[in-house]
Amino acid sequence: MYIIIIALAIIGRGIGIFSASNTNAIMGSVERRYFGVSSTIISKMRLSGQTFGMGLILVIFAVYIGAVQFTPQNYPELLSSIRVTFTISVILSVIAVFASLARNKK
Repeated sequence: MYIIIIALAIIGRGIGIFSASNTNAIMGSVERRYFGVSSTIISKMRLSGQTFGMGLILVIFAVYIGAVQFTPQNYPELLSSIRVTFTISVILSVIAVFASLARNKK
């Protein structure tokens, strides 16, 4: 249980550090009259990313594990699906880093 709490704390801290600076960069590049629209688009993109991530995980779990209850017999399939999910997530994150670095700077 403590591992889960520590992992969630680390994830929360990372999201907090990234989210604030990313939002600041986006809002700093927009005219004041478009703050409302920009804030809405940021929220929409974050929610879309979260939804896509959960959908990706569910599809991978369905392919590797199927519609069965988690038991010790299917732990190897669970670990394989987690590895595939992490691999895809790392690839998408690397692409996102390069897309962020390539953006037009004023």
